[in-house]
Amino acid sequence: MSGSIDLTPIEVLRGQGRYREAVDLLHEQVRAHIAHGGDPKAEKELVLLRHYAFDDGSTALAVRHEAPVEREAVTSLPEIDAAELSIEVLREAMAEAGCLRVNGLVDRERVASLRAGIDRTLEACDRNLAGAAEAETAPWFVPFAPQADRGYRWTGRRKWMRASGGVWTVDSPRMFATLVELLASTGIASLAEEWLGERPAMSANKCNLRRTPAGACGDWHQDGSFLGEQCASLNFWLALSDCGDDAPTMDIVPRRLAAVAPTGTEGAMFDWSASPAVAEALAAPVGVIRPSFREGDAMLFDHLLLHRTAARPDMPRERYAMETWLFGRSGYPEGQIPLVY
Repeated sequence: MSGSIDLTPIEVLRGQGRYREAVDLLHEQVRAHIAHGGDPKAEKELVLLRHYAFDDGSTALAVRHEAPVEREAVTSLPEIDAAELSIEVLREAMAEAGCLRVNGLVDRERVASLRAGIDRTLEACDRNLAGAAEAETAPWFVPFAPQADRGYRWTGRRKWMRASGGVWTVDSPRMFATLVELLASTGIASLAEEWLGERPAMSANKCNLRRTPAGACGDWHQDGSFLGEQCASLNFWLALSDCGDDAPTMDIVPRRLAAVAPTGTEGAMFDWSASPAVAEALAAPVGVIRPSFREGDAMLFDHLLLHRTAARPDMPRERYAMETWLFGRSGYPEGQIPLVY
């Protein structure tokens, strides 16, 4: 297969407002072309179509999301092998501890490919920030622009994000297409649909690729502090390098919380983050858990898990990871820029 994708049928569907059909058709064409070098123009168009499709109304459902029931802290994180993953296991783990660890979800060969993709994306981002034209960095980096006419505003601070070791996945058409394939092949997309009660949507603001610097630490937070307590969410965090022993990992309060904990108190870095004292009190009597992960392991949790990026000063290695937040359309959080799966 060679040459560019004929976008005429896509333009016809788009002109008729049939965005979902356009997404599905172009996705299959892009997937086939990537194996033979890809088509940067079509890959960029697919990202935009996924954004436009959210507002076409074709996926709206009236889904009632039950309020979580708070539990006491557990002594260890719920943990399974990838073959055991099911909606029943996820629901039980979320009710018990607010999260689920899935070991060996992605094989080593694919992990290596994803790491290489992150390297290429970060390199392309650096070139873009230095002034390179889009044609020189596509399809690995093409700055995303949402629909301003529908009230969406992109306030992403790309230089800040890059300085922290990351890039938004939506800014890389190639990696965004790769992400969609990953969600399908691992079963995470179908699991999220069962968990949310409807086909999931992503967020330009809350999907990122990271090569976290050695020794990096973060502040305690629940994403619900800025997403809102009532949103319907599932976060898919994937380790793409071993972490916890010699590279940054995460600290976790191992309990199901029913609401956002106090934020902005003494010791917190931001008005939306929690202080170490709050985290330690909520983790008692078990204490905070700091797991180690192997490359290809994943964590699933929602917007109420209290956690942070964690590292020791003597950790010499950086950490590769992908973070992808999935939301239900009927419980989509305000302020996020949507893209359909």
